Amino acid sequence: MEPLSAESVLNHPMGWRYGYYELHKRICEWSKEEDVETLKRLHDAWLESLIVDYLTWSKVEPLNFEIRSSVSMNIFMELCMSHYKIIKEQIEMEEKEIGGLFKPQPQNFFLQTMQNSTSNFAEGFHHHKLEWDLPILKYTKQDLQFALLMLTEKLDQLPFEAFNETKKVLELLYTRFSMMMQQEKLDRDFCTFCSIYFHAIQRRLFYTETVHKTFYLDFPEGSLERCKNWIEKELCGTLPEELFEEFYDKACERAYWFPGDLEWFKYKYPDEPSHLVAPILDCFRMDLSKKYLSEHRISLETVLSAIDFNTHTGHCARIFIMLIIDNYFKNVLHFKWFDIVTIDNEMVEKADQMLLREEIGDFRYIVQFFSRFCVYHKSSIYVTDKFYETFVIWLILSNKTKTFEKLYLKIIKGEIPDELYSGSF
Repeated sequence: MEPLSAESVLNHPMGWRYGYYELHKRICEWSKEEDVETLKRLHDAWLESLIVDYLTWSKVEPLNFEIRSSVSMNIFMELCMSHYKIIKEQIEMEEKEIGGLFKPQPQNFFLQTMQNSTSNFAEGFHHHKLEWDLPILKYTKQDLQFALLMLTEKLDQLPFEAFNETKKVLELLYTRFSMMMQQEKLDRDFCTFCSIYFHAIQRRLFYTETVHKTFYLDFPEGSLERCKNWIEKELCGTLPEELFEEFYDKACERAYWFPGDLEWFKYKYPDEPSHLVAPILDCFRMDLSKKYLSEHRISLETVLSAIDFNTHTGHCARIFIMLIIDNYFKNVLHFKWFDIVTIDNEMVEKADQMLLREEIGDFRYIVQFFSRFCVYHKSSIYVTDKFYETFVIWLILSNKTKTFEKLYLKIIKGEIPDELYSGSF
């Protein structure tokens, strides 16, 4: 009853359709398991398999070509049914425990409200007008959709310390959907929406938890200030206004792609072009669409002041700075730094085989987990809350790479070679 990989299903000797039937048969077998501990182990194993192989599962053609669906959605539904069997007894016990009390108590895991959460989610939930003190297990279908949209909107803004809270909130929403499956008939669009957005968040949490290891480095005296001066004065300070607008527009374009939106848009509007972010925001996040169209009014000073904020403006600012650094490397060192070195949240799962290997050679990557950018090197994550610290760590670990030698001497050692070209525009 162990999980089948997407590869084994798609490359089945008798064809992928037969492989799919084998998959469905296997899922039905394990979902009938009555022992809760065994069922939980199988559920977690299949969930991990779905996460790791999601890019393949989500593209498999459905058996019935008249119904737009995917294998990933079908597996998700089976996982939810088994999840309900796992937690049903605990929910009933908690409901009996609180009896006639009006509100859930802190010791109850499942009967929780967003009021028990920290301010990490406060703005998002009030924004979507969800009832702050309503138990999550009482959410309507619309409430659940709002909550998933809010979570995906906030993922790139959350500090890493919010990881456990995010995981708990997602489990409660996952439980609520599992209960809905038992209580009412759910339409295919709603199930597909939940499948897409639950997967989008689960994959982020999975790779963040799997890859994360904490290491710290000491910074050479003056290196952080030299890094700040180099970026803000030598790179940004010489940036013409039209180029500032161009780079910031590109940063916003990246920052306004939220997890799940593109896949959901392609499902809802399969014949519409999906390469632009504005039409997608117009469909699902109209308030953000207005903000996106007004982002060009921001000043360079505002961007630089927000670089370490856990806000959407801060997220845009970090991407903007990385694009400015990338432009320097392209013009001066003929090196595509952003494409080669940086791995944002959305790209982590596509780079999972590289990141999860013990050795990937002597190369350093800047990887995003939630709002934080970390330096990844040989299965180690060097963590900091400050982006300039991240870049300095990356430069320290790159000191043996000849391409970056002169910049290393300039920023880390405080030496300024005559031949080092400081301008980039």
